[in-house]
Amino acid sequence: MESTDFQKTQEVQKQILELKELLVVVKPKIKILIDKAKKGETLSFEQKEFLKKFQRTIKLLKTSKEKNLF
Repeated sequence: MESTDFQKTQEVQKQILELKELLVVVKPKIKILIDKAKKGETLSFEQKEFLKKFQRTIKLLKTSKEKNLF
């Protein structure tokens, strides 16, 4: 049983590292989009959808962290 828990922990840690790496790439793009929106510039449909998906992902991560899933 310990082996499975250990494997699950390793998998979650791997996913967290992948998310952190992705965040390094995505964060500057998100900042640009947020700055545009704050200035009142119109965002394209794709840009709006991207921001919505990102917000959902962050909410899921926060919820998972609060529930001690990782």
